[in-house]
Amino acid sequence: MAKSPLPKQLQQRLVRTYAKIDNTHYRRPRRMAVYRHVAITSLILIALGVFLRFHIIEAAEDLFAAKIQQQLDSQVAAVQFWAKTEMGLADSVATRHQVHTLLKRYQSASSEQMRKIQDELSLEVEQGLSSSDSMGFMILNQAGEIIASTKQHALGSMLSRANIRLIESVVERNVRLSSVMFADRLVPDTKLPPVMLIATRIEVDALPQDFYLVELLNASLEFNLITELYRSDERIEMYYFNAEGMMISESPLLNDVKRAGLLIDSERKSTVLNVRLTDPSSKEGLPVLPIQRALTLGSGSNFDGYRSYRNEEVMGVWFWVPELQIGFAVEVNRSEMLDLISPLLYTEILMFALLAFSGVAMVIYQVRMRRLDDQVNAFEQLGQYRLKEKIGEGGIGTVYRAKHALLRRPTALKVLKKSMLTEEIIDRFELEVQQTALLSHPNTIQVYDYGLSPDGTFYYAMEFIRGFNLGDYIEQFGPMPQARVIHILRQVCGSLAEAHSRGLIHRDIKPPNIMLCNQGGIYDHVKVLDFGLVKDISDPESTQLTQTQSIAGTPAYIAPERLQNPSLCDARTDIYALGAVAYNMLSGKDLFTGTNALQIALSALKESPVPISDAVSAPIEARLASLVMRCISKQPEQRPRDVFEILEELDRLQALYPWQQTDAFGWWSQYAEPLLKHEPEETEDA
Repeated sequence: MAKSPLPKQLQQRLVRTYAKIDNTHYRRPRRMAVYRHVAITSLILIALGVFLRFHIIEAAEDLFAAKIQQQLDSQVAAVQFWAKTEMGLADSVATRHQVHTLLKRYQSASSEQMRKIQDELSLEVEQGLSSSDSMGFMILNQAGEIIASTKQHALGSMLSRANIRLIESVVERNVRLSSVMFADRLVPDTKLPPVMLIATRIEVDALPQDFYLVELLNASLEFNLITELYRSDERIEMYYFNAEGMMISESPLLNDVKRAGLLIDSERKSTVLNVRLTDPSSKEGLPVLPIQRALTLGSGSNFDGYRSYRNEEVMGVWFWVPELQIGFAVEVNRSEMLDLISPLLYTEILMFALLAFSGVAMVIYQVRMRRLDDQVNAFEQLGQYRLKEKIGEGGIGTVYRAKHALLRRPTALKVLKKSMLTEEIIDRFELEVQQTALLSHPNTIQVYDYGLSPDGTFYYAMEFIRGFNLGDYIEQFGPMPQARVIHILRQVCGSLAEAHSRGLIHRDIKPPNIMLCNQGGIYDHVKVLDFGLVKDISDPESTQLTQTQSIAGTPAYIAPERLQNPSLCDARTDIYALGAVAYNMLSGKDLFTGTNALQIALSALKESPVPISDAVSAPIEARLASLVMRCISKQPEQRPRDVFEILEELDRLQALYPWQQTDAFGWWSQYAEPLLKHEPEETEDA
């Protein structure tokens, strides 16, 4: 942070103060020492400049190479995890006792009883696959007769011998997943998108023949979900391909591909099995380099440059999964990468032009201001606020404990990082201030002031909370008593009720953003923090600002509908997050866990959480458990309509399970001290 020049009288005073503390005298450095510092610094800068000249492009290429390699590794792990999950689900259905019982009954049933048993079998399998994204299923015998299916009209029909051989070949694989194919190959006269098959053998004791369970998966949906979760840079293109050199995933560049005439069927608004990935420079129509190398050598990379299927110079990495017979490529346009580092080359030239002046200025500044620097830091301030210490740091800002120069009021000052200064970040920072300032509920963090320092630093001041967040509490003490949970949830609902009434959606409700404090002698007073991801659904300009291609928020607390479509956002997304927080407080556990964000997101989309009554060790009021499970329903329409409905139920529950101030005071007196953010003792300014 830039320092404004200090008055000469103040400089002299600081020098005297420092000399007393250090028991030394402030002496002017010798002239020869200054020259020596200048010479050494100049040599270092010249050597650094020469080094940068020869290595800056290479370093940039290595940076991009590492980035796209990371994208590739994430995709490979995600695909393997997805395939393992889907096959595990199919195995669980194929080994169900009820499924085996119904198949035995079917084999010995009369023609009048068969249809009823087929309906029961179809319903049983459909329930078992409810957490899968399959578009449908069928159970058939070895003769190819369909005896259970999501399509009732298909019951009793026969598959062709070629389709039976296809299913048998998939069953015999280690990974029982077929390649991507058109759906009408298996189910004629259908308008389904391209699919992948999961085929599982059902072996029933005492029956002479086996059966097959076949699932149809939407290939574009599965691959797109995995790709979009890890797409961190729009300059990077990612796509899946098969052994025939066909693209088997949707491309976000569909319009560009169509304009280039690369679609096989221009009427289909899809790139799945509709783009042949050929090398434009190949007269023989060979596949692009990643496919050629993947099919012969397996996984690899090329950072020297090659032609993509869209006839661009790119560098990339690729991976081939032989058991799935699919590959994946990550590519970045080489010219765009070089454009990004061109400013660095111009900066290098300017650095040499100013080398002598910068070296001399830096050394003189170092020698003359070295002993003053620590003292001047104590007078660092933004506007009317004096900074004391850093107390937190986030993605775009740093939070300092500060004090108003005149009012002497303790304050938390959030400062926007200069490294993050972009037009969008500044707009988002201003939106956070403006939207939070509109809120006056006592359980919402209060904003005092907002400003811009002379050196271009954006900041805003808010009340300083001496307390702890729910995340720290749960990490140290585990689950909360249900009476205390009800007490805290009522206050959070109060804060959200005001925000929702103004058309504002928080979008990042989670334990670290909910603080407990002693507010004016009231213990367990709640403050809801961090409206940095707030979305104003009543203001079109604000809505446009908060829409991005990435999913904003914390995966464990994001509603499932936002994982599929980040633009879907209303009060029910906050209600889902509130239910997840309640689940965490009551059980000490997250709704879903995983080793990375993708696993958590996939679990939130496909799995049902353990009922809260089973996740807690102590008995829990049935109405509270029901309320929590309604809030975390995967279907938005099944959640409470708004926070006022939740408040009404919490009010009734609080009458049965009160949390008094005497309870809160007793807990704070005995346990709170290690969690509190301490303020160091201060002395009056000299």
